[in-house]
Amino acid sequence: MLKTLFCSRKDFPFFNLFDSRRITNCYNFNYTLHHTPLPLTVINTTEDAERALDKFTHTISDALDKTSRPHFGQPGKKLPEHIRRNITNRNRIRKAWQNSKDPALKASIKRLTNLIKKQIKIFNSDNWSNFTANLSDNSTSLWRKVAALRSNSSAIPPLTSDAGTTAVSPLDKAD
Repeated sequence: MLKTLFCSRKDFPFFNLFDSRRITNCYNFNYTLHHTPLPLTVINTTEDAERALDKFTHTISDALDKTSRPHFGQPGKKLPEHIRRNITNRNRIRKAWQNSKDPALKASIKRLTNLIKKQIKIFNSDNWSNFTANLSDNSTSLWRKVAALRSNSSAIPPLTSDAGTTAVSPLDKAD
């Protein structure tokens, strides 16, 4: 009977299953793991231990695949520290206001929100002015940007049915 199985953290097979490119519903993951029967096997050799570990890893990865969805999107723009600090303070004050409904807290939320809007507007205009200042006439960067700004790209409207509602199902879209 094999008493102890030592393996390092990097060799443990399901540490690589969790990645940042998907979002997992933890409650469904927990529920799926609890309701998936694990086969009881007697482990006498290292091959038995490897097979049991493979089954265990397969069970976890199946539960993870069933309860996860891909995470699409790009990270937002990096705001300066003083703006992020103001956003954090505003969120803390909002949480306190939601518990107390104090009018003074609501006024400070509005004041901070307006301040954050102004700071972001200044930050964006500074970024734009830096970007336009770095465009050069010698390279094609200036001409590409001018062409992109002058082009009239319009959004494609959604498909509608005869009744005027938006077509959602594939059958509606085909008609």
